[in-house]
Amino acid sequence: MRLLMIDPEFENLLPPLSKEEFINLKKSLNRDGCRDALIAWNGTLIDGHNRYRIIENMKKHCHYDVKEMAFESKEDAMVWVIDNQNTRRNIRPIDLVKMKEKKYDILQRQAKERQGARTDLNIVENLPQSEPGKTRDKAAAEIGISGKTYDALVKVNKKAIPEVVEAVRGKRIGASTAAKIAEMPKEKQVEIISKGPKSAIQEVKKMAKQQEDKQKPVQTNEPTKASPIVSWAMDFAEMAISQLERINKKDPKRAEALNRVASWISKNLKE
Repeated sequence: MRLLMIDPEFENLLPPLSKEEFINLKKSLNRDGCRDALIAWNGTLIDGHNRYRIIENMKKHCHYDVKEMAFESKEDAMVWVIDNQNTRRNIRPIDLVKMKEKKYDILQRQAKERQGARTDLNIVENLPQSEPGKTRDKAAAEIGISGKTYDALVKVNKKAIPEVVEAVRGKRIGASTAAKIAEMPKEKQVEIISKGPKSAIQEVKKMAKQQEDKQKPVQTNEPTKASPIVSWAMDFAEMAISQLERINKKDPKRAEALNRVASWISKNLKE
């Protein structure tokens, strides 16, 4: 069997298998052998780490093929791995978001390097940076989630402790709840998630309600004072009424003026 080099960057690029997935893969390799070739680049394994680890520790011989791929750079190889995995196994949304963000960072960095190498380029190629919201929405649609959920999962991946990430991966808490937990200090995250999913959700709701109550205006018995703008508007309204009353009832423009005022009032009452 061919020995391959292991690069942690490639090995950690993809999410780990769950315990059940690992057991099923091990059974499959024992029963059917390694049917798909492992993928390497310059002698470094880039796809098939789980199979390689299992085969190396198997008591019986298990043959595997290695397919060498050609890439211009390590980053190009990483982008290929991400794109290839998107179509191969049931990866959870939180991990898909992390992979897409990694890919986007690589493409953005490569584009900036190309731009720096050429003085005639004024934009970062192939990246719609002027419309980040649309880029996010497209990535979210490819995963099958909303843009809001995508943003929440980005925050969880960046700020949450591993226990919170794992709770989202296992569908024990939702993305929005996890994102709120991720905003807290790590000590507080540990405290909340250690109580279990249900308690964590209730705690987040309680804290959100407390924050909402703080933002509510304080009710007083003092009469509300109109702002200067409202006062000016009322003065002008009085002036307009005064002018309208002075128009001769036989003047054909009178009806037109009244209709315009009535139309404006009707429109704004609906709003």
